[in-house]
Amino acid sequence: MFLNLQSMVLSHLFIKVQEIQARLTCNELMFKKTLVVKASKKKNENQRYFFSKIIENGICAYESQKGVAIEVQEKANFNTELSVSYWQDRIHGAEVFLQLASTLQTVSQALIKNALLYQSIEQIVLGLLAVFTGYQPNRFPLGFLFDLLNYLTDINLADEFFDDEGRTLFKQLSANPEMLKFKMIMVGSSVESRLLEEKCITIYNRSKLLIQNEIEQRKLKTTDNSKII
Repeated sequence: MFLNLQSMVLSHLFIKVQEIQARLTCNELMFKKTLVVKASKKKNENQRYFFSKIIENGICAYESQKGVAIEVQEKANFNTELSVSYWQDRIHGAEVFLQLASTLQTVSQALIKNALLYQSIEQIVLGLLAVFTGYQPNRFPLGFLFDLLNYLTDINLADEFFDDEGRTLFKQLSANPEMLKFKMIMVGSSVESRLLEEKCITIYNRSKLLIQNEIEQRKLKTTDNSKII
């Protein structure tokens, strides 16, 4: 893929190259100048923390001469209370979507059930990103959010869909609910939807445990630091 960077309103482009199953993959994170300016001026510790980690772990493939300089903060602060509050909202939304999805069992309801499951997992991934990275992205395809989470934290939720059956289910899950307006809603697979629901419940429980462990570790670090002082 070739990008005409000079024609784009970009300030920075960071990439991370990974070797996965003997193949090289490249994750690109592009930041508009307006976004970088806002993040630089804001007193939001989590936004600063996020940008610092991107610069620290990524490769700067492009930097506009007119862009805003971003420096790595060696002791970038992270507001855990702010991110946990955001997580609590997201996990509540995920629970509600899962509960609604569980009430839909027929073939004619399968696609609507999948749309609710999509919304549930989207809420969960957004919450994980906020707690572990401080990043709160705008709306993106679910597959991209999975990749972004894996890139920034090494949490790979896609491993729940590693086999052929799982990949088929992930296609069902990652279909944007906006596409429902173009589909025959009453044609679906209730069997696949139930299997997909089981996968989503596993991700829900797994994510709650990840957050619980992360919060406990941060509390221990806070306690240890206060003892040293």
